[in-house]
Amino acid sequence: MAQEGTGIGPIQVIRGRPGWALAVVGLGLVVLALSAVPAWLLHSRVVGGEGYRTLTLGLNAWQLKSVPVLSLAAVTAGLAGIAAMVPRAQRWLPVMVAVPLGLLAAGLLPLSHEAHVTSVAVTPGWALFLALAAVAAMLALVQRGARPPRAMLIAAAAVLLAVGAAGGIGRFAQLQEAEAVSTHWSPGTYGRQARAQEARLTLTNTTYASGPWRGALETAGISIILTGDAGCPEARGFYHVRAASGDAILVEKVIDTCADGDRAAALEGTWTPIDGGTGTP
Repeated sequence: MAQEGTGIGPIQVIRGRPGWALAVVGLGLVVLALSAVPAWLLHSRVVGGEGYRTLTLGLNAWQLKSVPVLSLAAVTAGLAGIAAMVPRAQRWLPVMVAVPLGLLAAGLLPLSHEAHVTSVAVTPGWALFLALAAVAAMLALVQRGARPPRAMLIAAAAVLLAVGAAGGIGRFAQLQEAEAVSTHWSPGTYGRQARAQEARLTLTNTTYASGPWRGALETAGISIILTGDAGCPEARGFYHVRAASGDAILVEKVIDTCADGDRAAALEGTWTPIDGGTGTP
């Protein structure tokens, strides 16, 4: 008759682990699950001119200004939880948990950028605070359950400070680069495939044209402002134009109410130069 507990399946592995380790695993999985919730950061853009003035987006850990700091926080929290199930890794758990804790703390730093046409503010959301509490609880459980030596706790504190500082600096630099005032395109004609046919976008220093849409163009850094379109003469469109891969450009809508979004649908996306235009980061 086989003895109980001699198997090596997942149930036996779990039964052989202390309660604190299972709790750490659970909290790590909670952080991973939370990473998909669009409430880690609140991205608010204030746009001057007519129409809507403020656009606020809730971001999860894998979107826009959350990447890479909060993405890494979610991944490393999950890995630290899994490591709690490995006896040989448990002595390193304070340092492992300190990494996502520092990254999440960096996410609490409110950021802003002021430009001629738009201003941006990035602030923490409720999901970030919940993830931070979960990782802090992981560290407390590790300290009580694994009883790490003092030297390991000192190392964890040093890692926490270093990662937090690096994450904060990285987030600030990322926002400044994303909202940089340099123009990322040059006048010319661009093309792409759209609905089984080639679409074209022509940009000059003062005008734009793409299919039925055409009017005046004003530039302000990475932003372009569209006015005077016969299809919606009272509407203004605000877009960001960034350099994409190679010489291509990426057109991103900020706000455009023209024709219930039809102009935005025609202009948004990646465009490749056909004649003269290039992406110039």
